[in-house]
Amino acid sequence: MIRQPEMIECSSILGYAMAFCPETDTYILFVCTECGNNIMFDLIKSLTWYENKANILLITDEERAKDLVRSDRWREAINDIMGNIEKA
Repeated sequence: MIRQPEMIECSSILGYAMAFCPETDTYILFVCTECGNNIMFDLIKSLTWYENKANILLITDEERAKDLVRSDRWREAINDIMGNIEKA
């Protein structure tokens, strides 16, 4: 049975959502480009702090990110992130 990626963390204020795919041992990281590179670099740094050889898939395209993880929580998190960006 193929296990789908599961959302593990998100922040609509900082503009990111993170999921983990146990099937491929890969972190999926959606980062809103309007939030700046510092958030992206800090997230990657924190992932590689715990695991020196972490597989990370970085996505900045909202629609592609929504298609990668089939979870209502994931889609809601991305909608919240993009909604906060539009309000700012």
